[in-house]
Amino acid sequence: MTQRFWITGKGGVGKTTLAEALAALLSRHGAVEVVEFDGERSVSKGTWGHRDVTGKRSISAYLGHHMGPLRALLGTPPGQAAISLLNAAPLVGDLTGLWWLHQVRDRAFQVVDLPASGHAAGFLRSRRAARRMARVGPIARLVERMDLRGPMLLVTLAEPLASQEAIELADQLSVELGRDPHRVVCNRVLPQAVVDALDHWEDCPLKEDLLQRADMENKALAQLKSRFGDRLICLPDGQAVLERLEAEEPWNWTSFSAPAV
Repeated sequence: MTQRFWITGKGGVGKTTLAEALAALLSRHGAVEVVEFDGERSVSKGTWGHRDVTGKRSISAYLGHHMGPLRALLGTPPGQAAISLLNAAPLVGDLTGLWWLHQVRDRAFQVVDLPASGHAAGFLRSRRAARRMARVGPIARLVERMDLRGPMLLVTLAEPLASQEAIELADQLSVELGRDPHRVVCNRVLPQAVVDALDHWEDCPLKEDLLQRADMENKALAQLKSRFGDRLICLPDGQAVLERLEAEEPWNWTSFSAPAV
């Protein structure tokens, strides 16, 4: 059975970097696939498999899976028009995207780089919405086979706006999906050694800027620690993400299980 890791957060906070580091680490313990949603193939090549999932690609894959020899029709102008029409319909792109990521074979781990925070909760919520609309039939069978369990990692920065958005996203996931992040990764934190050395840098032209940054980060981190406690992982500027993740032993998170939604 494939163990799935979900990575979410707003754009520009280092989600994809974390996905790559986690994939590299997990690849030491088994075959890995990275699934990137609407990422325009920003994940670099590595020892893992990779799929870039968009609404149109997932709809095409789903239809092709069920059309047999007629799948060639999807490449024709009418077929492409039908795919675009379906992609514009609510839930269709999200549901087929979730279906497609489940079409994984011979992989011990799957790292799912979710859409940016504004869409991530709605994306995961699409399964529940579909279940409410269709109790029987092909859609019901489709969603029943989906397994959304697995550790969720929320990525943020030690900045007021980013930290507040991370907390709001976690609250939304908790209320709407009944799950909370397994770990919260705060990227690009000013190293404590730099902060401690500032008192001795009398002639440093950046001293005032660094002091202001340290004060801003301390307030943001206090807010994050208040919400997430020991689940918060801080990654100082310059520390390799892979190095810090290794200490967490994520391949042993198999005991963690979130409610199916």
